[in-house]
Order: sequence, then C-alpha cells, then structure tokens
Amino acid sequence: MAPPPGILKINFDGAIRERMRDGAWGFVIRDDKGRGVLAGSGRLPMVSDALMVEAEACSATLEAAINHGILRVIIETDCLNLVSALNTMEFHKSTSGVVF
Repeated sequence: MAPPPGILKINFDGAIRERMRDGAWGFVIRDDKGRGVLAGSGRLPMVSDALMVEAEACSATLEAAINHGILRVIIETDCLNLVSALNTMEFHKSTSGVVF
C-alpha cells in the first residue's frame, strides 16, 4: 500500500546466520508513486538473535532517513516482536532488551 502524498514509506528487513552469529539488513524508502528515494544495507558481525538484527535494521534505517532530511515517514516491518517492543514502555530482560 502506497503512503499518502508527501509521506515516504520505509521498508526494512534483517537476516541472521545463526551458526555464524552474524547478520545483515537492508532498507528501501519509496514515495507515494512507488519510486525509490533512498536505499541501503549493512552487515552486523556479532548478533545474538533475529530480533537484535531487526532492531539494528530499524535504527540504521531511521538514522539514514534523518541524515537525508527524510522526516515524514511510515515505517513497515514484518517483525511483530519488534513492533511490540517499540510500542511498549516495558523493559525486556532478554539479551535483546538492551537494544531497546
């Protein structure tokens, strides 16, 4: 679904190689016509779980958007655990809790 005019849509995702304990992430920012505005990716050398990769992807994506003056956005992710963690004030005692 396209964002309203004047708003950009951010999609990001992360992946983990559990045996190697590393991960990677990528993002794309599109306008209301579906045209790419900004994209990026990165690697994470030491990660403990998939939620940590998704949280790092979110953080890096928002940092890139802000650095490019992109402030009016809708964020979309398929990681329900990340959405839940970002929408609560509760401290998570898991290893990923420190990320939030």
